[in-house]
Amino acid sequence: MNFDRLAGLASAVGILLILTIVIAGAEPGFKLKDWQPLMAAIIALGAGTLAYRGAMAKVNFDREKEQRDTERKKLGLYLRLRHAAEKLREEADNVVQRLGFNMWSAHRKVSAPQIQMTDRADFDEAWNHLEMFPATLSFDLDLIRSELPRALKLLKSIPETDTAEVPITGFGDFHPLGEYRTIAEKIVKAADRIVQKLDSEIVTFRT
Repeated sequence: MNFDRLAGLASAVGILLILTIVIAGAEPGFKLKDWQPLMAAIIALGAGTLAYRGAMAKVNFDREKEQRDTERKKLGLYLRLRHAAEKLREEADNVVQRLGFNMWSAHRKVSAPQIQMTDRADFDEAWNHLEMFPATLSFDLDLIRSELPRALKLLKSIPETDTAEVPITGFGDFHPLGEYRTIAEKIVKAADRIVQKLDSEIVTFRT
């Protein structure tokens, strides 16, 4: 609230009232009672103006505070989602590298823990507050929320204690691990777009 402005307005009203008394006092036959209605009107006008300015200052203060609180909440959501998307992008890229084509490694072996992707709650949190995010981000967020559980279900079909030998060309699309790799490729791209979009948005927040 701008108390200096209110104090200045009160001073202006006081000065106006004093000038009115001075001017009236200079008039021949001055009688204070004749000027009392005018002075009362000036006082009432000043009081009303002060009350209005005070109320508007409170409204503006509350509005600015609400905006700052909203921006802090958005920034927290953006940072948490960015962290989750970056971690998932790294995990999904690891899946692609381990299960895809590699002419330099003819005898690769992998186990389920080595190609694990993590389903984090931050993606659901972001989806539940979708109105806080750019509309274009919703498509990639929806892709991750729908494809990641499907991928993890595929991975569960392979016992953690087992190892699989990966062909040079990688697993085919009809193999569970081949389908798992295909989904990981989609997730890499979606997560990368999310990180890039959030980076461009985060720098616009006021500090």
